[in-house]
Amino acid sequence: MIKGDGFVLRTVREADLDFLYETQNDVLTRGDFIQVRMGSQPGFRKQFQETGFFTPDDTKLLIVDSEDGRLLGQIGWFRTAFYADGLEIGYLVFNEIRRGKGLMTSALRLLCSYLFADRNVNRLQLGIMPGNHASRRVAEKAGFTKEGVLREAVFQRGEHHDLEIYSLLRREWRPEPPFLPIPKG
Repeated sequence: MIKGDGFVLRTVREADLDFLYETQNDVLTRGDFIQVRMGSQPGFRKQFQETGFFTPDDTKLLIVDSEDGRLLGQIGWFRTAFYADGLEIGYLVFNEIRRGKGLMTSALRLLCSYLFADRNVNRLQLGIMPGNHASRRVAEKAGFTKEGVLREAVFQRGEHHDLEIYSLLRREWRPEPPFLPIPKG
C-alpha cells in the first residue's frame, strides 16, 4: 500500500468486491463524466480472481480512509497504446460529499510518485471531458498540462463528446516527500 495524508492507496481485496461492483454499475455514483460500462458480476469476479485488478498495464487501486478503513474512491492506470511510453490514469471519488476537498489531487500526486519511482514510463496522461471542471482542477493542481483535444472521441449518453488530454512527463514531475513505495515481494 501507499500511504498518503489521511488515506492509503491499496489493492482491491475480495471483501471489497460487492461494494465495488455495485458502485461501478451505479450511474449516479459515476456522475456525468465517467462512462458506465455495466458488466456481469461473474465476469467482474473472474477478472479479480485472475488478476486481482493489478497488472503492469491495467491496475485499479482503492483510496481508503486511514482512520476507519472506509472506501473513499478508486484510482488506477491503463496502457492507452502498445507503442506509447506512458500510462493513462483514471479516478473517481465514490461519495459526492467527499468531492472538491483535495482528496483526489493528493491521491493523484501520490500515484504519480509511485509510477515514476517504480515504473519505467516517461508519460502519464488524463482524459477529461471539457465540462468536467473539477477533474480539470485536479489535473492542474497535480502538475498536468493540457495538450489538446481529441474531437468526438467519447460516445456517452447517446452522443459523441470531445476529450481533453492532459499529460505529465517524468522530467516535469516534482515529488513531494516523503514517498513510501509499495514494497517488493
